[in-house]
Amino acid sequence: MFQIRTAQMRAFSSTVQGDFERRALVHLNDTHPDYAQRHGETGLRMLLKECHAQADAAGLGTERGIVTWAELVIRYGDGFHKREPWADYILALDADAAERVDRLREYL
Repeated sequence: MFQIRTAQMRAFSSTVQGDFERRALVHLNDTHPDYAQRHGETGLRMLLKECHAQADAAGLGTERGIVTWAELVIRYGDGFHKREPWADYILALDADAAERVDRLREYL
């Protein structure tokens, strides 16, 4: 039986997180070039970090959920989920995360 040490798990998690971040940066640069140009790579990384925490708190902590959250922030502004009635409604649905992300993506 294999046993993964804590240090190995941290290294693996860091690699996975870095891969996700690189893919998300490419996606955001492709889909929101004006925003990406204005804020630069550092700004996009900060956005992803903040959106990761917010999406996690909303129960949407998947890669797709985090990127969707970031795109909604780009389009509607930070705190969109508190200002937009449709977002509040979707986030409160008794549905799994994937379905709620699909519903949120309809507003992109």
